Amino acid sequence: MSSEVFPSSAALRQIVPLAEKREALLKKVDDLDRQIAELSVSARAVAATTEAQPIRKASGRRKLAEPVPVEDKKDTSAKILGLLKVAGSKGLSIREIASKLGMKAQNVHVWFSFKGRKLADLQKIGQAQWSLKA
Repeated sequence: MSSEVFPSSAALRQIVPLAEKREALLKKVDDLDRQIAELSVSARAVAATTEAQPIRKASGRRKLAEPVPVEDKKDTSAKILGLLKVAGSKGLSIREIASKLGMKAQNVHVWFSFKGRKLADLQKIGQAQWSLKA
């Protein structure tokens, strides 16, 4: 056999340490790959918890609603009483009054509960139905 096919013993002595060094480096590369994989898994877990609980930006103080002027409150009473006067003895329902005045029905109902009950001229003629006394 020729020496070209098989390396000489001197060449083998040089190859063996290089092969061992190569195996050690490959082992280090595998360890580094494993560490990178662990970090990417923990980074995904951190990202998932961050997405689940978004950080809210402080919006500062909220502006309070401006109070309605007293004239407008008195005007509401006059408008409701005016509508009931026009309706006559038949009266109007709270929904009808609210739609004609452009108000919420709940607000009209509250007006009748607090303000309307104190007025002697008003009478309840049915469920959510009011009229002025004749």
